[in-house]
Amino acid sequence: MSVWYEKNPELLAKVRKIFSEDLPYFEFKTVKNRIIFMGRLELTEEGKQFDSYFVEISFPNDFPSSLPEVREMGGRLPKIKDRHVNELNSNLCLFLPEDWYFEHGNKPFDLRFFLSGPVRDFFISQSYFEKKKKWPFGDWPHSFDGKIVFYFEKLNTKDPLLVLDFLKMIVGNSFTAGHEECICGSKMVFRKCHQKILFELRNKVPRDLLSDFLNKSENVVDKITIGHKLMREAIKKTLAKKEENGFSASN
Repeated sequence: MSVWYEKNPELLAKVRKIFSEDLPYFEFKTVKNRIIFMGRLELTEEGKQFDSYFVEISFPNDFPSSLPEVREMGGRLPKIKDRHVNELNSNLCLFLPEDWYFEHGNKPFDLRFFLSGPVRDFFISQSYFEKKKKWPFGDWPHSFDGKIVFYFEKLNTKDPLLVLDFLKMIVGNSFTAGHEECICGSKMVFRKCHQKILFELRNKVPRDLLSDFLNKSENVVDKITIGHKLMREAIKKTLAKKEENGFSASN
């Protein structure tokens, strides 16, 4: 099976040109059919360098369908979630993937923007955090929490069970009819309620990301559902005791 740079040598030439112009201290190599650039990333402001990191940028075999992976190789960043470093593979969490694809998914991948935007901003944030112990641009929560917050914001809900039902619609490509009432409980018809945002998520966020989140959410949602049932049972018991003592539910 051929890899991206064998299928598209012009794209590889373009990538190498961008690195030679924008990141001249990076060296090029091939490791296990992966294209890797490694070197010193200099952070500058108004032409003056204020920090630098030793960085590896690895291009997956299906690039540009999959995004480059970035690692800090100098041992400066701790491999912990609170510093946005994957503890297992050392990949840097530059952004929430769902958010990236929602904002940029329909556009051709722009390597220059990727390097000067998310990559540079990540390391600026790390330098700032080392000094101030807080993040300059804010940050997403980790793992499941970050993803659920993303869907809460996009779907305008705080109900994880409703998020799950909406994602099942997208993954299964089985939507409520436009003239029928939306399942969110707004009493509005679907086409005037959640149809537009669900179609946007379907068209912009890769199906495998949606499916992966859906699968990993099952245990969490099961716990939430069980919690809701237990809470309802506890409320019923409390109301029953009040009625036994001469109080009605309306009191």
